[in-house]
Parts: sequence; C-alpha cells; structure tokens
Amino acid sequence: MYPFNYPSYNRHCHNICETNKGGVPLEKVSDVCVEIDKIVFKVQPGSLGKLPAENGIFTLAVKCLPDLTTSALPVFVDDGYRTKALLYDTTVNMTGSEFQNGHYYLFWYDKCSNTIILMNAEATPAPLVAPEAASTKTTKTSQGS
Repeated sequence: MYPFNYPSYNRHCHNICETNKGGVPLEKVSDVCVEIDKIVFKVQPGSLGKLPAENGIFTLAVKCLPDLTTSALPVFVDDGYRTKALLYDTTVNMTGSEFQNGHYYLFWYDKCSNTIILMNAEATPAPLVAPEAASTKTTKTSQGS
C-alpha cells in the first residue's frame, strides 16, 4: 500500500486545476518531444505547481503519442517551469515503450522530493460495436435417393 491517505480534491482543486469525474487532478499531454537522451511529455504550463498539497495523486491522459514502441529512453513530464522523471518506484525510470495512446496513468507525486511515481494504468474504454446482423442463413438440404 502507498504511504498516504486518499485525499478529497474536489474542494481544493475546482478553481486551480482540471479534475476527472472522481475529483482527481487531470493532466493532459499536449505535445511529445523526443530528444537524444529522453522523451518529454508537455502539459499545461505551470500545472504541476498548481497540484494541491505537497503530495497526492493525479491522472496523466496520453492521447497525442507518436510511435514509441521500441524506445528505451526515459520519460519526463514538463510544465514549462519544471521537468520531472516518471518513475516505477523511487529509482526506476519509465520508458517510452511503456506508454500507449488513449491510456490514462495514475501517478503519486511528492513536491518536496520532486518525484512522480506510477500507481496504475488504464486503457480508454473501446467504443461498443453493434453485432453484425446475420446476413446469411444456414439451411440444411437433404438429398433423397
């Protein structure tokens, strides 16, 4: 279990940052910069500094991702003021191949230690597809002798 209590952001965050349906701050990736030594996800300017409290959780919505399926470069998030690494734990960086378009990633952040750690990832629900109507009918034919 993670070392924090689940805070209620609805009362703190409504004028500061965008939230998802559960009241958790939502950061949307607006641009992706692939550099020589790292991949940087750009989010709204100043948004990481506007997150409520010194630590807590936020959701990262990744929707404009280029093909990074073979990338082993570490991934960072940048709001124009600060650039922070996205981590699995306190020492292991996430890589570009671990991110996919249309996924939401839940992160725990700590402003004092300048860390952002992955908690969970969830794919965007696929649209429902209507079943195809049975256009061909199966008929049995019997041959008489």
